[in-house]
Amino acid sequence: MELEREPQRKTTPHLRPSTKPSIAEERTLTAKFDRVSYAREATYALGAIFITIGLVGFVVDNLLAAHLSYAHNWIHLISGIVAITCAYLGRAAAQRFALGFGAFYGLLGILGFVLGTSAEATVGHTGRDASLWILSPGVLELGTSDHLLHIGFAAILLASALVHRQRRKDEGLIYH
Repeated sequence: MELEREPQRKTTPHLRPSTKPSIAEERTLTAKFDRVSYAREATYALGAIFITIGLVGFVVDNLLAAHLSYAHNWIHLISGIVAITCAYLGRAAAQRFALGFGAFYGLLGILGFVLGTSAEATVGHTGRDASLWILSPGVLELGTSDHLLHIGFAAILLASALVHRQRRKDEGLIYH
């Protein structure tokens, strides 16, 4: 004669069936995939792009008509490593990176157009550039395509940080 068993409740191995998990345990037991950090995703993506531009720039110094020198490539490599590190560390670090570097690259792009003059480039994409900003002759020169790329990177980073902040604020969680 076979005995009927009561259906058992699903429990996690470390919790007794009668206890309710704490808030911290609930968060670790159920992953929340519905909350996306745009700043973190953009920081990962742009970090990979910065590293790629930095590495390829050592071989192709006029990539995307930019003025890539060894100094410029190292700046991109370091920016990419910092970006990926911040994205790996979490939302707060990714958002701080997106705001800080977004502001930096935006300012760099705008200053490039304001301070740049029509001149002959000596590194990377050589030739006359209508808005060449020579920070260090033969070492670090930024042209029109550099300014446009910097403004594009800034727009992506700032938008991802601000969309993230706005969404968190709408949920009642102000993110500082």
